[in-house]
Amino acid sequence: SRARTYVSMPSGDKDVNVLYFSFTTGRIFETLLSDTYLASASVVFVFCYIWSNVGSLFLAFAGIFEIIASLPLALFFWRVVLQQTKVEILQFLTVYLILCIGSDDIFVFMDSWKESKTAGPRVSDSIETRLVFTYKQAVNAMFTTTMTTVLSLVTTSFSSIPAISTFGIFAALVVIWDFLLVCSWFPAMVVFYATYIERASCSKWCCACFPCCRVSPEPEAGEKPEERRIVVWLRETLAPLIFRYRYACIAVAMVGVISMGATFGALFKLAEDLPNNFVPENPSSVFNDIQDDSFFVPEDWKYQVSVAYGLDVEEPITYQPDGQISPTTDRESELRFVPLNLNKNLQEKLVKDCNRARRDEDLVSKKESYCLLNDLKEWAGDDFPFEDEAELRKGLDKFYDSSEYSWLTANFSDYTTKTGFVADGDEGIKVYFVSYNTTIPPEANSGPNVLLPYFNQWEAYAEDCATDCFHMTTGGEGPASWVLFRIFQQLFREVGITVVASLLLAFVVLVMTTRNWIVSIYVVFTILCIIVCVFGSVVSRGFEIGVQECIYIALTIGLSVDYAVHLTHFYVHATGTRFERTQEAMSKILISILGGATTTAVAALPLFACVQTFLYLYGFFILFTSLWSFLLSILLLVPLLMTIGPEGDQGTFKSCADFLGQRGVKICQDTPAAEEPARSSGYPHNNANEQTHRSDSTTNP
Repeated sequence: SRARTYVSMPSGDKDVNVLYFSFTTGRIFETLLSDTYLASASVVFVFCYIWSNVGSLFLAFAGIFEIIASLPLALFFWRVVLQQTKVEILQFLTVYLILCIGSDDIFVFMDSWKESKTAGPRVSDSIETRLVFTYKQAVNAMFTTTMTTVLSLVTTSFSSIPAISTFGIFAALVVIWDFLLVCSWFPAMVVFYATYIERASCSKWCCACFPCCRVSPEPEAGEKPEERRIVVWLRETLAPLIFRYRYACIAVAMVGVISMGATFGALFKLAEDLPNNFVPENPSSVFNDIQDDSFFVPEDWKYQVSVAYGLDVEEPITYQPDGQISPTTDRESELRFVPLNLNKNLQEKLVKDCNRARRDEDLVSKKESYCLLNDLKEWAGDDFPFEDEAELRKGLDKFYDSSEYSWLTANFSDYTTKTGFVADGDEGIKVYFVSYNTTIPPEANSGPNVLLPYFNQWEAYAEDCATDCFHMTTGGEGPASWVLFRIFQQLFREVGITVVASLLLAFVVLVMTTRNWIVSIYVVFTILCIIVCVFGSVVSRGFEIGVQECIYIALTIGLSVDYAVHLTHFYVHATGTRFERTQEAMSKILISILGGATTTAVAALPLFACVQTFLYLYGFFILFTSLWSFLLSILLLVPLLMTIGPEGDQGTFKSCADFLGQRGVKICQDTPAAEEPARSSGYPHNNANEQTHRSDSTTNP
């Protein structure tokens, strides 16, 4: 307040700007608290939408409880069973992931439950038969999406970066627990609601107060239950419309995918530094930009690289195994050494290594170096090199007591920490290290595009050293670091591996669950198109592909697979022509897909108001993943199934066995059972109902 008073005072024709760090005023904590409230709003919005969709306040509470309960259950498994003591901040993002996936599972179960009411008397006669019908239809669909999502998340567990691997494992645990609860807790609550609450007088009174709570009227004796209007519209209006314009839908979808791919290719840029904590428009980000651009370190400094001889190049540090995925700060570590025989020959070669680096103007700035052996040679004269390591240590002791060494330490900053020997008592010298002022620009950061040329130069220098050596950045006021550079390199390398592995695993799971390799290929192709469109949307917003973007790739794959898998699951279990199978799949699952997409968008919207970058970007990812997944499932996958989807036994194991059998390859098969009537779900539809629906429907394409 005193600073604001001073700024507001008259000061002639001068403008006074007071820049202060938000931590000094406590405003940073207000910002974090505000983001927490906004993040919590996502839970409230999702609850309201679930309530509106399922039509029951009781079931809405049961559903949101099931979703939230999966988090502490997963945390219990994480802490007690896996014995993990550390929880990374990224693991808290699973709250939004499970809001999207959990609500989608609830919609799938509830839509199957509502369908059971109009599935014919064999199904709708009792709650027990309705529950069996719902289980056979919904749980199979949820199992497929759960498996593909879990495996795509598990692929990140193999990352060498602990924060990413812990996120993948914990998120997979949350999804598994949510699946178990939606198969146990939620059906029990549905049965309880249908038995004791739905027809109670108090329920009807509450529904008069809450329009979102709906109780369907009971049909008269012998009257066929009326189908939901939205189901009839999907089957009789939307499906024929998409069939009529199926080629146009495919063309529009592919134009969108190609456009997003071109956008991604044109605007793609790897991040050159760690992400900012706050969005660019936030005052804290503006302050940091001004500080970095206008108030940089005034003194003349340079980035430094130290070269150590005697360390194991492949694994310089080993850690005691403690069973923790994310290492703790107090974990015991130990340096690993290789024999360093400091005879006369090696002493001369080490001196030549330093001289070689000094002469390389692309490597060392103005020959500025810290090389103890070179200074020792200049002081010792003809006595250098020494006969062996013992004589070398005696010479070093004398040199340390000399006036020349005192002059070096007085005139060169941190001389004793930039070059020297590491001895281990009577076991002798373990490591010799030197340092150089490099040509890396002071304004450089840790991105691969900037540091890669300099890193490669030092790699080439290390290969020609007298013995194995390990180089690392050890000085400088800027952000450039070999450690961050290698993390960036490893992260970008693992991104491609994660995408390919996730798609392959999704294909394997789909083949095993749908038993049809053709529709599995269509789903994988759709997921790949979704990933391209999501990243095209990300770079079009101005984001660079950095640490957070790479982490969210697994999330993109996990969320993008659900809608396409649901459609293909119901397609392969339907009968009839391509159009009839797709039509039935749309009427059974498209309502759930729309509900899941809407819930995901609703959960993402509050995050756009957050000022923390990782929350804002997270909302961006889940919103556009949901949007593109829904659009491409409708405009690309559905027309593909209507046009070139498998018919009959095409793409199944039986067709493959028949193909091989025609060529003389004998395949062991079970004795074929008697032909059963066509089934689209756990129970056959009532024939009278089927005929009625057919007669009431519009002309079937």
